[in-house]
Amino acid sequence: MNPGGKGANQAVAVARLGGDVAFIGKIGDDIFSKQSSQLFDEEGVEIGGIIADEGAPAAGDVFNGALEVAVEEGKTLKDAVSFACQASAIAVKRMGARYSIPYRREIVYGE
Repeated sequence: MNPGGKGANQAVAVARLGGDVAFIGKIGDDIFSKQSSQLFDEEGVEIGGIIADEGAPAAGDVFNGALEVAVEEGKTLKDAVSFACQASAIAVKRMGARYSIPYRREIVYGE
């Protein structure tokens, strides 16, 4: 297990089993990203396709998660998108993916 999630675990598994594997994507510029990159290097996973971004690493994830919550609650698409926009707007103002995710009480919903 590593901080890169399911895709990272699969890449490491392929490398350990002798396969040629490359990992591509966009990561944040935090300690977890550095740990993942170091692990990939140690395990023989090609990481030339990874781009580190100091920007809002979790804003898209926050938007998608918030949208899903609102849709599951039966909100209209307009209200669901508004909720997701508010959540991701909070996320982009904070440093670090984990710390950028807002609590529900921080989002003005339906007003």
